[in-house]
Amino acid sequence: MGGELPKQYLPLLNKPVLQWSVDVFLADEQCHGIVVALAASDQHFAQLPVAAHPKVHTCVGGASRRDSVRNALQACPAAATALDWVWVHDAARPGIDRALLNRLKAALTDPQIDGAIAAVAAADTMKAVTSDGRIQRTVDRSSLIRAQTPQAFRLGALRDALDRYPDVTDEASAMEQAGARIRWVEGAWRNLKLTTADEWLALTAALREKDAS
Repeated sequence: MGGELPKQYLPLLNKPVLQWSVDVFLADEQCHGIVVALAASDQHFAQLPVAAHPKVHTCVGGASRRDSVRNALQACPAAATALDWVWVHDAARPGIDRALLNRLKAALTDPQIDGAIAAVAAADTMKAVTSDGRIQRTVDRSSLIRAQTPQAFRLGALRDALDRYPDVTDEASAMEQAGARIRWVEGAWRNLKLTTADEWLALTAALREKDAS
């Protein structure tokens, strides 16, 4: 999706996909800085209005999500400490909103947890299948969730976990292996990761409706 123009820069209603997410974080007074991990060949980000914001920094990403996040942690402003909360969010999830940020913030006030992620409960019937496509069994979905972002953890703890467990698919996976106590909070269907044209159309309609309400 997007062809020569990466999908995070495609115009979604009145602004690029990436800027939707960045704007939500910048509007929060508790956000002290944002690091955007970019491809080494990226020539588009500098053209966005948000690129000139004093709270916005960039770094070169890596070969994997883990590598990009690790590079971004290294590029955090000098004032950031190991105990600061860092929130990792996918550039292709422009449906994030202030209400979701507030739910995560509320979860992070619990001293009994080490982090929190946005997620949605599995609503479809879940099937376990073989590598050649045969259905093996139906899986109980009552204990299953679909992980989204943001995923929030202490900077130092997340950095250490990513160093120790490089073969992970998200930040929570690394923290789980490190023994962290993680809570999930209700995400939103609008907070989907744009991958198909149908998702693009659905999200466009949802954002247009939200702006009109």
